[in-house]
Amino acid sequence: MAQTDFSGFLAPWGIMDTRDPARACQHLSPIFRPHQILLNDKTSDFHFRHNRAELGDFSINTLSYGKEITIDAPDRPIDNYLVKFTLSGSSEVTQGRKSYRTSADSVCVLNPTCSLQDHMSSDFRMLIIQIKGENIRRMLSGETGISIRKPLEFSPCSLSAQGPATSLARLIKAVCEDLAEDNSGFKQRRVGQLIEQSITGLLLYEFPHNYSEYLTSDAKLPAPDCLQRVKEYIHEHLTELIMLEDLGRVAQTSIRSLQILFKKHIGTTPMAYLRDCRLELAHKRIQARDGATITDIALDCGFSHLGKFASYYQLRYGELPSQTFKNGKNQG
Repeated sequence: MAQTDFSGFLAPWGIMDTRDPARACQHLSPIFRPHQILLNDKTSDFHFRHNRAELGDFSINTLSYGKEITIDAPDRPIDNYLVKFTLSGSSEVTQGRKSYRTSADSVCVLNPTCSLQDHMSSDFRMLIIQIKGENIRRMLSGETGISIRKPLEFSPCSLSAQGPATSLARLIKAVCEDLAEDNSGFKQRRVGQLIEQSITGLLLYEFPHNYSEYLTSDAKLPAPDCLQRVKEYIHEHLTELIMLEDLGRVAQTSIRSLQILFKKHIGTTPMAYLRDCRLELAHKRIQARDGATITDIALDCGFSHLGKFASYYQLRYGELPSQTFKNGKNQG
């Protein structure tokens, strides 16, 4: 990202340009976290610039201060994780009791779990991705199958945008360049949500944190509560139209995470589980011979394609629906 001209990043998205440190602090504190701006260099002029593009529930920001400063944030902030790309200059970051240095073309994650001091050089420019903590934890829970009880904390370190964080850097660069265009499709809220999921996935898998081992472990983990919610929803709405997106909303996780959880804990996909439940209901009704035709039963149980229904039924029960009906009738 360092090779890309900073002036082109989010140029149409400027929201603050001021030479007043107090105004800059008042503007930024409620967005990221409460803090003070300490002026380390008394000679150069302070010039704060902030560009911000909000895409769904997350945002991409570019910031510069025009002089050497220190951000001092002793209190815990809003529940946001800030992914900080250093575009130029350098900074010394202290989170809690641990410190590290960032330089051009590096990336780090600022946790919302401890105090922060960020000392920036006069030529420092950065790009910040702001993601809600609840969204990251939801995906983490979906990917690992565990409840997130301890705070999620990314390791206090800086990664190279040309090394471990390459994929994330490329994605953000592409999004920023597209946002500069009037016809950018990334401005649509649903598209923004999909981008956020991609960014969050890359964060969880590429950046070290205190739950990293669970993402690489093959051990069978307890099924999370969301699976039970989805199963209950399926059984309560078995004869209604159910889409995969509906199940994702019930689970309050991404569709991909839900599919992984079903495969891990149930051994099948969400839609295959739904189909099996409907087949079981149809099988019982055909055996009961309640006066309805096989076609009526299939439609009532959510099967709109009768040929596929017969194929799935035969694969599961070893005979066609008509044979089940005939055998039940003969037995009666």
